[in-house]
Amino acid sequence: MAFHTFNETGQNHSRQEVETKITQAQEDDRWSFVEREILEQLLASSNCVGIRVYNTFNDESHNRLIVVGVTEDGAEIQKTSDGESGYLTSRIKIADSGEIAILKSNNILRDTALVQVRVRRAQPDLDFASFFSAETIRQLLKPEDCNGVNFYWIKIQQTEQISFPSHLAASAQFSDDSKQITLPEDGVYISCPLPCPPHCAPEATTSNAGDNAAVEFDATMNARSQNRAREVDIDENSFDRYLLSWM
Repeated sequence: MAFHTFNETGQNHSRQEVETKITQAQEDDRWSFVEREILEQLLASSNCVGIRVYNTFNDESHNRLIVVGVTEDGAEIQKTSDGESGYLTSRIKIADSGEIAILKSNNILRDTALVQVRVRRAQPDLDFASFFSAETIRQLLKPEDCNGVNFYWIKIQQTEQISFPSHLAASAQFSDDSKQITLPEDGVYISCPLPCPPHCAPEATTSNAGDNAAVEFDATMNARSQNRAREVDIDENSFDRYLLSWM
């Protein structure tokens, strides 16, 4: 049984519904822009049903996200259709004036991606992955003049007591003239309702990260924080299909 499908819809939103979340993500500097060419390059792999998005947020390298194609069973596509590494970085630089520079995305080795993602253990709320299907990405890129997608860090409220982090994707347009990114009037806004954790590919999960594990998310985060404090290595074999792993 497939874990991911080509036409998963995600959660659609109106601009009004997500305005506050977008503003908050921008104020916290927890967002990035991924160019159309990068997304289309990943989707070009014959067995790709969508992309997985990781946080990196490194001020020195200006890396913010890592994106990679995913197969229907949740495995990551480590080589693109042209033979390059399947892990690509999203890199933007924001000047004090507010001008934005889109820096060259890099194809990085999986080992490099592992290091960049797992550095984020110092910030547990960034240690997750979101999935967006190929159909969702194409919807996001459909508006006229859209040349990329913004991904914002958000929180999804599952119950009154339980929330977990995820990504909100929005159609976006970068202008090389104004050095600004705008959201088109006819833009599309879609969030990932099933990030990992707590919703992870069954073959790659630990006992507390399956489809019914949302209630254990806070306990998972606490355990990971305790491991960091004790400087104990987290089991690298826990997630052989993901760049991140946790107890």
